[in-house]
Amino acid sequence: MRYFLGVLLACATSVGAAHAADFGGPTYDGSLKDEVSAPAYNWTGLYVGAHAGWATSNWDVDLSHSQGAIHYNDPFDPATRSLSSDDSWLGGFQIGFNRQHGSLVWGLETDVSWTDMDAYGRFTTATNNTIWDVDTSLEVFGTVRGRLGVLVTPRLLLYGTGGLAWGMVDMNQATTHLPNNVPGARTSGDANHIGWTAGAGGEMMIASNLTVRAEWLYVDLGEETYGLKGTKAPNNPAPWTESIDADLTFHTVRLGVNYKFGN
Repeated sequence: MRYFLGVLLACATSVGAAHAADFGGPTYDGSLKDEVSAPAYNWTGLYVGAHAGWATSNWDVDLSHSQGAIHYNDPFDPATRSLSSDDSWLGGFQIGFNRQHGSLVWGLETDVSWTDMDAYGRFTTATNNTIWDVDTSLEVFGTVRGRLGVLVTPRLLLYGTGGLAWGMVDMNQATTHLPNNVPGARTSGDANHIGWTAGAGGEMMIASNLTVRAEWLYVDLGEETYGLKGTKAPNNPAPWTESIDADLTFHTVRLGVNYKFGN
């Protein structure tokens, strides 16, 4: 009797498994181990983000007197043609789009940064007849760049970048006439610089829609002419103009975070 019941139970089990397979039910090969697939990381899509960092700058200037200045024919000492500048902070926002093809990622990004990149210089004529005190301030700059990188792992992107750079600079100037330290012209002005930038960085995808990055950029904003306007002296309101050519370059190191839209 027990032998008969065992045979019936074995037959029922076989038939049940066959019917489950016929109707799409789960079948097992005898292993209880489930396969777990690795998550997919997709870099394609639009993203927005923010960044903060540090910058160090170098200013070169070429000065000339106004046509009617007392020392118009007295050139400036070539040894005094750079502005001293301090390292400065920066912070801003970026927006861009990536396209992924296998392990290659390319795209376009634009950003804007606010900073306190100030510089100061004192310039003298070769005969020490005139002193110019000049200070400048780069308050905002931005870039429009292409990016091309390679995924060294599905989550880690190493890339190079380059493109257009721009910046808005304010300048103030004060003249002192020697040897009696007589106050001279007081002028000011601004200029919009257009130049180029290039750099490199690394970006890590820490979630399907979130990345963090570190990036270095070299920025050359080129040379612009400042037509400074003001008065002939603090106690003389007669109109006065001066001219300065300034060339600005700087390095930045930035940390950032991006949010990517879509999957």
